[in-house]
Amino acid sequence: DRKCKRAKFRGSPKALVTKYIRETFYMAWLMTQGMVISLKMKNNLFMKWIITDLNHCWFIVKYIQTINSKNVKEQRVDGSSKSRILDFVRCTLVAGKPVFGRKFHKSYNNVITNNNFVIKGARLLHTININKLESKSNLDPWFITGLVDAEGSFMLGFFKSDKYKMGYQIQAIFKIALHTKDLDLLYQIQKYFGAGKITKHGEASSQYTVKSFKDLETIISHFDGYPLLGQKWADYTLFKSAVQLIKDKKHLNKQGFNKILCIRDSMNLGLSEELKFNFPDIKPISRPILPKINNVNPNWIAGLTSGDGCFHISIRNSSTTKLGKSVVLKFQIVQHSKDIELIEMLISTFGCGRIELMLKQSAVYFIVVNFKDIFEKIVPLFTKYPVKGIKSLDFADFKKVVDLMHNKEHLTEEGLYKIQSIKLNMNSFRKI
Repeated sequence: DRKCKRAKFRGSPKALVTKYIRETFYMAWLMTQGMVISLKMKNNLFMKWIITDLNHCWFIVKYIQTINSKNVKEQRVDGSSKSRILDFVRCTLVAGKPVFGRKFHKSYNNVITNNNFVIKGARLLHTININKLESKSNLDPWFITGLVDAEGSFMLGFFKSDKYKMGYQIQAIFKIALHTKDLDLLYQIQKYFGAGKITKHGEASSQYTVKSFKDLETIISHFDGYPLLGQKWADYTLFKSAVQLIKDKKHLNKQGFNKILCIRDSMNLGLSEELKFNFPDIKPISRPILPKINNVNPNWIAGLTSGDGCFHISIRNSSTTKLGKSVVLKFQIVQHSKDIELIEMLISTFGCGRIELMLKQSAVYFIVVNFKDIFEKIVPLFTKYPVKGIKSLDFADFKKVVDLMHNKEHLTEEGLYKIQSIKLNMNSFRKI
């Protein structure tokens, strides 16, 4: 029926529209290849989306903003705006004219793959790169391990399903969750592993996830070569054994299924209330004992700091200074209280700092406030082995203040004003 309708208008201006769309696609492709970096439109108004149903295929063209004799550049990161510019509209050609139907949200599952926005549910998709991150994965393997010690997780998901004898599908999942400001860092990690997907998770978070067994082999190979140093190593070891059981199909019988449940009960936060209710006889197995750590790679420290570190500046009232103000610098790394040995290892590695244990928060802090230690040990290390992501900007600002204080400029009104200005644009105050 649809073919007959199209055949009726074969001699219409549809061919001209098709030609126009092809030319637009060609220009869009050139932009993704870096051959064209900007477009200048003669008309003030331009159609936001050109979507057609030609030959039973969906074609999606990059949104082109309304402009007033200005260049349009592809520099938007997926999902970085609250606007509706990433909505899709279905249309077909009738007598050579587009007829619009209902809107499609930018993605049913918010899936971002290889910097392309993908819509699930369509029959055939042609996707175009809709961001200009130009990320290059030059990450050190130890940096990735350090970041995962901070922000990564190894999970065993149990999802109800009638397709399985035990009533549950088991899914092994590796995940790194970061603030959306660090989306570029997630893309670098994705490029490093050559696997996985990146998804939006709420308004301010993005996740890198790996689920397929083939891709999980790559993940396991990495952490076997560059092992985790905190208690997350035990979760990884249990996760690895569960993955092997699933690969061997042992999760399909009761004995193997229960064994994976016991493993899950020993990982992270243990079994969910639902699983505890449905499988009351399950008991956790013993967690592996973390091997003793003899030395720490500085890239691992950079990775851990990129996730759980903080460079802090405070300006306090002081009765001992001429200006009545004093500047205090603080570098800290926070971990779960069960990783107190990890914090002790950091003190030994840096040769400075102290431990603060917050029992109510179940957290332990590695803290350095001595200016000499910050100037001689903290700053040189992160200058040589840089932190990544948005926190690299905080370190750059932190270092500026260290230099100002080293030159005694914080004792002048002008210098204090500079420090105050830097402080007000760091960490949570930073606007990206």
